Amino acid sequence: MFASESQILQRLAVLVVCHGLAGSQCIPRYFLVERPMSWVEAREFCQRHYVDLAVLSSEEQYYNLLNATVANEVSFWLGLQRQSIKSVWQWVSGEDLVYERWFRRNHEGRCASLEAVLKTENKMLARYCDELHMTVCQGPVSPHSVTAGSIGTDHVNLSWNVSPTMLVTSHSYNVTICCYTCITLLYPYTSGSSLMNISISNLTAATRYFIQISAVVVRPDNVTGRQLLVKLLQRPVVRLRVLAVTRHVYNQRCLYRRRDSQNSLRHNATDRSPVKRYKQAVVSLNTPQESSVVSRRQPDTEKSPDQSVEWVWRAAVQAHGSTHASGFHAKRFDLQPFAKLGDISRSVQSLLTLAAPSMLNDYYANLLDCSCNGMVALALGSSVYLWNSDTHSLVGHLEPSPDPGPARIGNLTISCLRWSRDGRALCIGNRRGEIQLWDVDHNQNMRHLCSQGCVVAALSWKQHLLSCGSFLGHIHHFDPRAPASVVGAVVQKEGICSLQWSSGDDLLASGSTEGLLHIWDGDITGVKRSHQPVMTMKQPSAVKALGWCPWQREVIATGGGWKDGELRIWDVKSGCCLTSVNTNSQICSLQWAEKKRYLLTGHGIPHHQITSWTWEFPSLRRIHQLTGHFQRVLHLAINPDNTHIFSAGADQRFHIWTL
Repeated sequence: MFASESQILQRLAVLVVCHGLAGSQCIPRYFLVERPMSWVEAREFCQRHYVDLAVLSSEEQYYNLLNATVANEVSFWLGLQRQSIKSVWQWVSGEDLVYERWFRRNHEGRCASLEAVLKTENKMLARYCDELHMTVCQGPVSPHSVTAGSIGTDHVNLSWNVSPTMLVTSHSYNVTICCYTCITLLYPYTSGSSLMNISISNLTAATRYFIQISAVVVRPDNVTGRQLLVKLLQRPVVRLRVLAVTRHVYNQRCLYRRRDSQNSLRHNATDRSPVKRYKQAVVSLNTPQESSVVSRRQPDTEKSPDQSVEWVWRAAVQAHGSTHASGFHAKRFDLQPFAKLGDISRSVQSLLTLAAPSMLNDYYANLLDCSCNGMVALALGSSVYLWNSDTHSLVGHLEPSPDPGPARIGNLTISCLRWSRDGRALCIGNRRGEIQLWDVDHNQNMRHLCSQGCVVAALSWKQHLLSCGSFLGHIHHFDPRAPASVVGAVVQKEGICSLQWSSGDDLLASGSTEGLLHIWDGDITGVKRSHQPVMTMKQPSAVKALGWCPWQREVIATGGGWKDGELRIWDVKSGCCLTSVNTNSQICSLQWAEKKRYLLTGHGIPHHQITSWTWEFPSLRRIHQLTGHFQRVLHLAINPDNTHIFSAGADQRFHIWTL
């Protein structure tokens, strides 16, 4: 027996149409925080100001974040961690990692980052948790789906599952109900419950309603002292419509459709793939598009990314007041660069220990060099500090100005630097692909060389010519004196992580991320994409640490990474390994001390030490071991007299040692 139409219209029946993403996935709002922090500090920051570190529980969410960060050439922490090197990877929400998008595997890293700078779809990287990187925080997560429960003549009950990320977060839900006008009701979340139930009353039968649900979180704003409302503003995840009942609708049901369901019929299913959306975003970087990543406190007047940023010189007296800080446990962000560190909790062998806050913990960066005049250049974040090794005093630093804003500060992070052979010019490369040539004598910018379009990985001088290698495998040769500065170029298949001309300027060595050591001849003129190296050697790990022997023109040394740990001496003419020794440790940096006839290596896991060697064919012999760094020794340099060693480590310390 069927009810009459008038009786049916007196009841309130609902047809719920949820407009969201394909597959019922929701996009949390992501916030890019430009401050470099360790993983633990980053999570505390996100929980204090937002919800938590970014959780990408599905592969579609992974690609959605790539779409939003494809133009940001930075590394940032994700909410992904494992308890030990043998444990499974888990998101901070408690969910297991169910897909594999690793760029390369670091079996000792326990915290995961997303490397937006890499030109590949696999951008996840396992890192050491105490490294300093930018962060992507996650905003509130709105419901995936909503179910209509009991229905009366003037009300409807709705329920939804609370996202695992939101279970431990105090939050509420804004429910906006629209008919002729709109009202918004606030429903607090009851902690501990995985199911949210609400009842909307005082509705009118046979009336069309539009209902929108979004999650909100209230956080204190430490800057203004006000309450900061963190809300899903870009677009709602769930939209509901309450429709008048017809004789053909008797069941209460929820249908999930895309907002553009009618348009989607005209396109192939692959057009909606997040993978294809990501590839299209890579191609159309210069096309204005929406982004679901928000920079924290980003000014409205930020300049266009295409506008160049000027570099300015800040003298030490202007940049710093006190240059002394004591205590091993002093806050790293309170320390001034090159401030003296005292009261070290464990004995060290170094002559002097100075602070190096914001040191980029990147195995592939080259951030330390000493000129022929004894001037030390050290890159910390997007600034370069100059320190006089003779007077042990800070001279000043270079920094971008005006403030480029949080959206660009990661792009301007220094990736490598190199002094000219006469010590008068300092060449600086950043993660955006820009190369700055700075006149130290007159404190002014000499030249802004053309962009490489990728991270500048390594620099090396051949008299007045400058060679630059990028992560894409491009080697460009510049003559800064010429109006058209590029005088030659070659391309290798693998990404470049080290580059160095021999002492005679007749051979160029390029180390690759794939473990190949290429030797090129001295003919650098013209663009030669088919040009081949004269010799290629192979080792099991990336060739980042390398150096030509100053007194043997056709001999070069290389150090192996954590999978290898082998120190090798090569004859580049024959391509043979003359001798090698297993250091049982990652080799991060390498320098020859010509006047002492020593070879120096800086090590990472597990020893974090500096080792000096003597090489008398055919044997390598260990002479000294210097300890004092608490994390890997990323960079080494030697003063012109070969009396002191300078080292910079991932522990954000700069040591001076007696050689």
